[in-house]
Amino acid sequence: MVKTLMVSAAAVTCLGAAALAANEWNPALDKPFQLGTFQLTGGTAGPANFFSFFYTAQGNEVGFSFSGIYSESSAGSWASDTRLEIFRNGNLHHMIGGFSNPGAPWDFQGGGSDLPGAYAHGVGGSAPNGNNQPDWSLKGAGTTGDVWEFRFSNGWNSASAGTLTWTEAMLTIHKVPAPGALALIGLAGLAGGRRRRA
Repeated sequence: MVKTLMVSAAAVTCLGAAALAANEWNPALDKPFQLGTFQLTGGTAGPANFFSFFYTAQGNEVGFSFSGIYSESSAGSWASDTRLEIFRNGNLHHMIGGFSNPGAPWDFQGGGSDLPGAYAHGVGGSAPNGNNQPDWSLKGAGTTGDVWEFRFSNGWNSASAGTLTWTEAMLTIHKVPAPGALALIGLAGLAGGRRRRA
């Protein structure tokens, strides 16, 4: 009887994990943050300033999305000149975008982002790379209490680099249920099974 109960609990937990794997993240747990408006100045010596957002991890983060409305002071600049560096506890973890020494591509990477307008990366991502999935770069990378810094800068090191302006900017953190929540699902299934056999 005890062995049967243990198998039942494991089966329910596996079912919960399988359902989770199918979606990779739970949109109901999304945590959006309004970043508002920020400006990024470039130049031959590199970024003249940066804009940072700090987030304290809960341990169940798997990815993020970014969106906003882009404008420029120079026709030569692109939205994808924006560089995003993600630091975990002060150490560089991942880099996206930029023109000089670029990191991983934005969903909107390249010359198609040369015009002002709305752009998105991750869920709702823009062409040419958007697939409506989060950027998974946080998956399995952090633990509870980690401090993540999302640092935006102008990634075009040129005298022609204009000021990049983002308005209505939003960063969304995507999560999965905490391990304790999956354990509770298993216990709930076990309790239901015991009631059915009674």
